[in-house]
Amino acid sequence: MLIPARRLASSATIPAVYPHIFTAPRSLGFRRQHGRGAPARRTSATPVVRCSGSLPVANPATVSGTDTSHEWSGDTIRRRFLDFYAARGHKILPSSSLVPEDPTVFLTIAGMLQFKPIFLGKEPRRVPCATTSQKCIRTNDIENVGRTSRHQTFFEMLGNFSFGDYFKKDAIKWAWELTTKEYGLPPERLWISVFEDDDEAFSIWLSEVGVPRERIKRMGEDDNFWTSGATGPCGPCSEMYYDFHPERGSLNAFCAGFE
Repeated sequence: MLIPARRLASSATIPAVYPHIFTAPRSLGFRRQHGRGAPARRTSATPVVRCSGSLPVANPATVSGTDTSHEWSGDTIRRRFLDFYAARGHKILPSSSLVPEDPTVFLTIAGMLQFKPIFLGKEPRRVPCATTSQKCIRTNDIENVGRTSRHQTFFEMLGNFSFGDYFKKDAIKWAWELTTKEYGLPPERLWISVFEDDDEAFSIWLSEVGVPRERIKRMGEDDNFWTSGATGPCGPCSEMYYDFHPERGSLNAFCAGFE
């Protein structure tokens, strides 16, 4: 049974599920976007971990310095995420206000929001790359709260952002390393989706990371193209999915789309 790790983005973040599949109560995900319909600003991928719950760890004893229980607290997930990217040259920045200085949104809905002026070319970058744990209020798809187990009204969005520093290759490889090495999730339970014509991302997952071809799926704009609104940062994304119940099979898992 494949559980989507809900989609997350580079300039921003968000998430989805298979037909015969249950939704994960907490999710680890990765999404990458790059410009289309906005000024050509190269943005990085943003692996995101929702910190409202805990993360199931397949074999925590094999992950150096991890908790000994089979679940990590939200605080542990947050700390290890930020430390992981700080060790790779990212500046840890504070969460911005829940009431943003952005007339296009009422409340802060994504980690990228505080960086939107940089992606739009209105402000210069202050650091080459950054990582944050952003407090968010769900407004754009609030109707999903209570309908799925992964949508919360208030949540934290963990993200890593590149401002012209690195791009898809490093973003994807770090997302995989974070997921499989830092958090210890078994690689054989992870599936990948990419935007339908994103051959570059497909090739990186296949040739650089080593994900089997049959576990990389091309998806359309509804599932793998992220936007922050009618105008602004947007682009194709990549997503990770965790299979909580492989014994139930995965035949045609991607064919019926997401809920």
